[in-house]
Amino acid sequence: MKKLTDYKKRRINNRLITCLIILMVMTIIIFVVNIVRISVTDTGAGSTLAKAAQTNEYTNDQYSIGNNPTDINKTYFKELNSAVDSQDKTSISEAVVKCFVTEYYTWTNKDGNYDIGGMQYIFKQKQDDFAQYTLWNFYEDMDLYITKYGVQNLMQVKEVSIDKSVDAGTYTVEIPGDNSEVTSSDTAAQATKKDLPCMDVTASWTYEDNTEMDTSGFQKKAVFHVVNNDGRWEIAGITAE
Repeated sequence: MKKLTDYKKRRINNRLITCLIILMVMTIIIFVVNIVRISVTDTGAGSTLAKAAQTNEYTNDQYSIGNNPTDINKTYFKELNSAVDSQDKTSISEAVVKCFVTEYYTWTNKDGNYDIGGMQYIFKQKQDDFAQYTLWNFYEDMDLYITKYGVQNLMQVKEVSIDKSVDAGTYTVEIPGDNSEVTSSDTAAQATKKDLPCMDVTASWTYEDNTEMDTSGFQKKAVFHVVNNDGRWEIAGITAE
């Protein structure tokens, strides 16, 4: 009887040892597979850096591409990257205008009239004013067009051409006063005027033909007054032509 009991114990122990060995082997196999997979997908610089490079393709030290960019917007933003690297004011100003036009005048990638494209290219101190102007003017009827035609059938910039770029010397901008510490009994802080280096960029653009909208009455040309705002080139004024 005792021998039979010892035999059963040995069988149980052998099974436990066998299970442990199998678990160890499986663990080693999984570990090796993971090492190989990481080596294949993350060799050298690795896929993480590759993804970062892809992301950086549409951003630089000064600007980032807008939401839901069109193909032509992506092309123009790459031109902006190159221009920023070159530090050439003419190239930067022209690329800023091309990016602004493709983002601002394209409606196929908008969620509504509050979704204003190209705001980052507008003179920083006047962005709030420009947004309000846009909501009550150019973007005022966007929601109606979306309801009537569907956002995918709205206007989309096809191409932007730079007709002329000239060094305008300076452009006078108005800097809003700082009212952060103004009380109800005080007079609002006065705006100040400042002359900034300026490039005048004349651009014209076309819209895609596959749209339900009649784009014949929409703007297709303007002079953009691009100023150097503390090292960043921004659009401080737009003159229709």
